[in-house]
Amino acid sequence: MTFVTHPNQKRSACERCRRQKLRCSRQDSDRDSRCSRCSRLGFPCVSGQQRRIGRPSRAEVQKRTYDSPNEHRIEDDSLERSPTGRWDGGAAITPSEVPLEEGMLPGELALLEPTVGVGVDETDAEVDVDSFFCDFVWDETALEPEAVGECTETLGFEVRPVRTVNPTAQHEAMAKISKINLDLHSHISRINAHRESLDLCSFIYPSSVLSVASVTVVELGLILFQDFVHTLSSLEKTVTTSAAFPALQSHHDLPRLPWDSEDGTPATLDSSNLQDNSSLAAAVHCPESAMTGVVDAPLALTITSCYVQIITLFEHISRHILTRLESVFDVPLTPIEGLKFGAMWIADGHLQGLMFAQIITSLFDKADRLLGLGTPTTSTIPASSPGALLSEKQSELLRDQLKSTVSGEPVLRSEKLKRDADSMLRCLRKASAAS
Repeated sequence: MTFVTHPNQKRSACERCRRQKLRCSRQDSDRDSRCSRCSRLGFPCVSGQQRRIGRPSRAEVQKRTYDSPNEHRIEDDSLERSPTGRWDGGAAITPSEVPLEEGMLPGELALLEPTVGVGVDETDAEVDVDSFFCDFVWDETALEPEAVGECTETLGFEVRPVRTVNPTAQHEAMAKISKINLDLHSHISRINAHRESLDLCSFIYPSSVLSVASVTVVELGLILFQDFVHTLSSLEKTVTTSAAFPALQSHHDLPRLPWDSEDGTPATLDSSNLQDNSSLAAAVHCPESAMTGVVDAPLALTITSCYVQIITLFEHISRHILTRLESVFDVPLTPIEGLKFGAMWIADGHLQGLMFAQIITSLFDKADRLLGLGTPTTSTIPASSPGALLSEKQSELLRDQLKSTVSGEPVLRSEKLKRDADSMLRCLRKASAAS
């Protein structure tokens, strides 16, 4: 019986390009003996193998049944074999010569009888196997969030979100924060060089030794602090969240499986063995802050250094402002000429101080939130918040740099500055009401 090949079933591509799903130059010209890819790489170019579409014949089923090393092989001396090791098509198999398997009916032996004269025409050309010629199965939906969710619901695991930032955004943030860090370092070095002769006027007047191009160090500090917070906010907007399976810390965290019994006898698999295991539950339900940070280590260290220098600069400013406010009721504040907050000119000294205190309080609140610095307690220091840019270890490193004590109470230096700003607000409001 002959089969007519439909034009749509013809394989004009070579076998190597077809198996790797590549565009073959033989599809453009049937007269080419070798495609351009095989010619360039020095591989033998064999035309695509055409196979019959549909249910395999009984002879093909019988051949796979008897020749497969993993299936039951019938050993019978009365059966004749060809020299090539295949069943001889001319030898007939009778039901009496085939032993019945347990539970097999005699009517099912028809599936094992070979059919003579029915086969599939195949080319005997040999194709070399190389690293470019390996078959693989790729499931495009294997890593989709829906597929991950179904898998984890079946196993009883919880999927932890992984938060990452685009490397390009991290590179841009690294350049900006490094520039801010260098400017802060120059201002703090100038303050340390003139520490003995500094007063409040040195920080708030354009003609002081700390001013740069007639711009006071207070204004420069506010500008740098605003740029720092704006850079962190922009970095937070680029954070993407994806699903990830929980990672076990070591092989000791693995649950005991049924085949791990000492006597070698497998036990009954119970789903509660996985869910009730305390070590696995600790790994599965571990907080998000225990994962790696959103930003990489170099950027995290630069952020830490920059924030510490910002706090150091405003500690110098706050110390001199609080010293001046001790005598504000006796000597009223003189407004700073030309001081401008945004697009608004303010000519009142008390109002200028109120605006400054409110601005630094707002900036420190935003920075602490972005860096995962919570309000400390008397017993422990809180862990990193879920939406922070830094991981738990990175936040601990930053807290170590910001540790301080107020009246025997552990307080972060940023929190202490916010308390000082609150004291400024109360004092200036009283002075403004009394004037």
